[in-house]
Amino acid sequence: MKVVKVVGIVLGAVVLTVVVLGLVAPKGYHVERSIIIHAPRSLVFNHVRYWASWEEWIPWAAMDSTMRTTAEGIDGTPGSKYLWQGQKVGKGEMVNTGVVPGEEMTYLLRFIKPFASESNGCVRAKEANGTTEVSWAFFGRSPFPWNIFNLVMSMDKMVGKDYEAGLQRLKEVCEGQWARVQQHHVGPSTFGPRRFAVVRKQVGMNELQAFLGQAYGTLMTALDKQGVTMVGAPCGLYYTWDESTGSTDVAAAVPVTAATTGLEVEVVQIPASNCLVVDFRGPYEKSIEAHLALEFHLRNRGLRQKPPVIEEYLTGPAQEPDPEKWLTRIYYLVE
Repeated sequence: MKVVKVVGIVLGAVVLTVVVLGLVAPKGYHVERSIIIHAPRSLVFNHVRYWASWEEWIPWAAMDSTMRTTAEGIDGTPGSKYLWQGQKVGKGEMVNTGVVPGEEMTYLLRFIKPFASESNGCVRAKEANGTTEVSWAFFGRSPFPWNIFNLVMSMDKMVGKDYEAGLQRLKEVCEGQWARVQQHHVGPSTFGPRRFAVVRKQVGMNELQAFLGQAYGTLMTALDKQGVTMVGAPCGLYYTWDESTGSTDVAAAVPVTAATTGLEVEVVQIPASNCLVVDFRGPYEKSIEAHLALEFHLRNRGLRQKPPVIEEYLTGPAQEPDPEKWLTRIYYLVE
């Protein structure tokens, strides 16, 4: 009986200790780091909002050479996912839970292996005396009795350095891109009047290249059938670019003479307009820096852009096998 009594006392003491520690231990955790980046907020936020851009700056890939990542959904919008798996980093996912354009992206951080847990995270960007201050945080609740471990284990010390390393890499990426953006020469010019045969459609941004390839084929067939000759380089006419839905209202366009009639595709006329223009040399997917240069030029001069944005593909894969030598002339029409 004495043994049973002693065991009962010991167990009671252990339970009481656990309860007391659970009551005094922190119920949650919060890790946050910030950094100043010498680049415009809109440019920086492009690297915060999209999972594809996270690949450039998150620190964990460098820690695990076996890490593999995939993405699901419309990148940059709520519900899109970033999934990873590796021997050291385990298995998990991040789910976009909300976007305030230019300001904040929130997400759910879910670990699956080697243990299951969920936390919330966010990345915020704000103007800071001509620079951009970025704050990266994650936080969550520790249920009883697991919150006892918060007394002896600091989440901030465990992962704080990783967040600092990630933000430092983000700074390098953004400041490097901003330096390249400023190298683009943006000049005033005029565009039009020009007449185009077009195939126009609202498509997802991830479907854009496939649509343009098919649409140019349709256009060339229509021109050949009617004996019509192109009078310039093919173009892309971008009437909208909606990042909230991941879609664009775009027309594949080829210039034709004003006298063209009878085509089985739509013919549109773009009247003469003042514009800003920049020449970009390189693969199409890297033209974002030329567009950023045009956008900042517009903003700094208080100009208002009107649709469509026009990309004129002066040199492409049909003429030059090296994508770095492709030449695209980009026009932003201004009111």
